[in-house]
Amino acid sequence: MSRAGASVVSRELPERYAALDEAHPIVMQAESAASMGWELLNAPEGISDVLRGQLEWGLAQPETMLDSARSIFAQLQLGFPDVMDGLDILVTPSAPGEAPDGLDFTGNPVFNSYWTPCMCLA
Repeated sequence: MSRAGASVVSRELPERYAALDEAHPIVMQAESAASMGWELLNAPEGISDVLRGQLEWGLAQPETMLDSARSIFAQLQLGFPDVMDGLDILVTPSAPGEAPDGLDFTGNPVFNSYWTPCMCLA
């Protein structure tokens, strides 16, 4: 991009965004479990062991934990325009490393756990 004339700068997220490491799985798994409630009750054998374990973990989270995680999302979403101050665009990888061969595993989505909550303004 810089070869094409764009001004390119590095930007680090403020430390408070590290709270997403714990908040994101709680929200993601609890909401995924809620959306797949019928499947969990009526056809659990059709859900992979890994996904079923994640959904069950999400259902087991206390409502207070889910409320707290959603509050973290809201606070960080409100602060995200400050992170973007002075930028026209933010470019970041969606996953570390190269995509793996095949469709059994599409790669580590670790970076998406930051961008999804930040960009989905309530």
